[in-house]
Amino acid sequence: MLTIVKSWLPKRLTGQLILLLLSTLTFSQLFTLFFFLSESDYIAEQIETKQLIRRAAQAVNVLATVPEKHHKAMLKAMSVHRVKFYISQSAETDNTVSFNEKSFLAERLLLRKMLNKEYGKVYVYQDLASSSRIATLLEYLYQKLKEPTKAGNRKPKRLKLFTTAIELKDKQWLMMSVYSRDPFPLWAKTTLISLLIMSLVLIVIVVFSVKRIIRPLNELADNAKKLGLGESIQPIKEQGPEDVQHAVKAFNQMLLRLNKMVTHRARSLAAMSHDLRTPLTSMRLHAEFISDEVTQDKIIEKLDEMEHITKATISFAKQDSWLEKSRKVDICALIESLCLDLSDIGLNVTCDITDKINYSCRPVALKRAFSNLIENGVKYGKCVHVSIFENNKSINIIIADQGQGIPEAEQQRMFEAFERLDDSRNQKSGGMGLGMTIALTAIQDHGGEIKLKNRVEKGLDVIVKLPLN
Repeated sequence: MLTIVKSWLPKRLTGQLILLLLSTLTFSQLFTLFFFLSESDYIAEQIETKQLIRRAAQAVNVLATVPEKHHKAMLKAMSVHRVKFYISQSAETDNTVSFNEKSFLAERLLLRKMLNKEYGKVYVYQDLASSSRIATLLEYLYQKLKEPTKAGNRKPKRLKLFTTAIELKDKQWLMMSVYSRDPFPLWAKTTLISLLIMSLVLIVIVVFSVKRIIRPLNELADNAKKLGLGESIQPIKEQGPEDVQHAVKAFNQMLLRLNKMVTHRARSLAAMSHDLRTPLTSMRLHAEFISDEVTQDKIIEKLDEMEHITKATISFAKQDSWLEKSRKVDICALIESLCLDLSDIGLNVTCDITDKINYSCRPVALKRAFSNLIENGVKYGKCVHVSIFENNKSINIIIADQGQGIPEAEQQRMFEAFERLDDSRNQKSGGMGLGMTIALTAIQDHGGEIKLKNRVEKGLDVIVKLPLN
């Protein structure tokens, strides 16, 4: 049950604040309404009793001065919404009204004193049911919830609070029935309209206020996402409430430290590249003076390999592709162009791409990543077929080769730096083992992922997923 309630609650800050403020406003208004009705019922009961007794006495005195044929017209004229006068042949009672000797003894005596002449018996009957409008209203609402069809076709029941019966000279009885006030006061409609207007005004104020508050938070979230994808961003302007400004300030300080760290790393790698090339060049010069040609060739070969490893390592460590700015490109056209280029240089690559998918990315980095993946597939799987499709959440690129596949235990190792399945470090037999690592880094910089899946019949599927958002 709690899970269902949570699923219906608003998730965004604007909706939560509106729900909180409207709930507070509604409950406060309802509490005020119930309190007012309770107090007004109590005060009215104390004041109205004597006024009603006087009205009953006045009705008797008026009938004594008016001809009998005008009695019904006079009583109809004296009747109001809550007080009804009529002539009866007996002291009428019904199931909802019962005699209470103790409670209305004083009122009966008062009524006798107010009569101008002596009359017969005087009775006051009290309704034992509650006369509270709150109780009546709650009962009506309960019945409406219980039986909505029946309750919707009838008004809330009005209770008969008490009935006064006065015996006239001709043995007829003057009946006065007093009913409860309407459970819905006349001002209730005005109050509800006022509550609705206040709610609308409150919603407008909350929406504009929250938008002002969360604007810098949204900017912070967007920039944090761009930073996580490796894009270059500028510091955010500190605005909004003080708490939000603290968060923005902390983000700007973190961005400044990251930029300094990246700059320091680039300078360190540049210095390292220079320092490594100097002794390698010196060793190559000394190798030229070795008289033994076999030894000389072996040393030069090892020096070439060391230089190749040094260049590849520094290039991977620098990863300058993050400096590239993102832009929207047709990723289908990008991959199709890459497949055609690789096919032109003799690689067995085919593609099945017909759709056009615009995607915000760093195209040079992605092209390098897919080039590494496709070339690796051709190298170990002889031929590669590339397909691409889009769903609601991601763009999926499948690079399928016809090789022997990779054991699941070895698949994760394929993405580690300097790792190759044949354990060779000779660039002539397959490179330095950085291609898959560079591809994974570029895909992850775009928020994507790479999965390897062996096909049952034969071959390996390299599945690249790039998020749409």
